Amino acid sequence: MKDAGYNTMTLNSSITAVGFYQKMGMVIIEKTNHRLRSGVELKAYKMEKNLA
Repeated sequence: MKDAGYNTMTLNSSITAVGFYQKMGMVIIEKTNHRLRSGVELKAYKMEKNLA
């Protein structure tokens, strides 16, 4: 992605995947929620990694 000109990578993570993404260098920038089609809301985290 860096070779394509991107400086940052951003994703939304479930609470169970946060540790995995942190090991990959991602950092939490915001707590958020993810709503399923059924209407159930799950805790989620917006994460970011600097690629520069």
